[in-house]
Amino acid sequence: MENRRNSRVAVTGQCRARFQTGGKPFNNIEVANLGRDGCCLTGTTKGMEKLTDRVMLENLELIHPGLPKDPVTARVVWVDRHGQGVSTGVQFIDAKPGYLKDVGSYVSTMSAPGTYGSNKPPIPD
Repeated sequence: MENRRNSRVAVTGQCRARFQTGGKPFNNIEVANLGRDGCCLTGTTKGMEKLTDRVMLENLELIHPGLPKDPVTARVVWVDRHGQGVSTGVQFIDAKPGYLKDVGSYVSTMSAPGTYGSNKPPIPD
């Protein structure tokens, strides 16, 4: 059951992220899904061991030609470790209204009938 305020679209294979936390850079991290207020990052346990609940992600940048390039601060709101993989729910916390609007427009476009995300079930995070 979907209980988010803002919808998400699957972007696996289309979007990456980079950020810093605790002085450690993270680069080329897979973004599994994206919404106006946050995203789900996925990776390996070894590469993402420092990501725990409430950790702040500094200078988070979404790497995709259709998304804003402005870095934002984000907060990890949940972490799911499964075998060698990790999924992490991230909430944007200091994004400017223009950034949120641009991400929201992208999500709406991707969710519209006839686009990539139209027939896919929501990805839980």
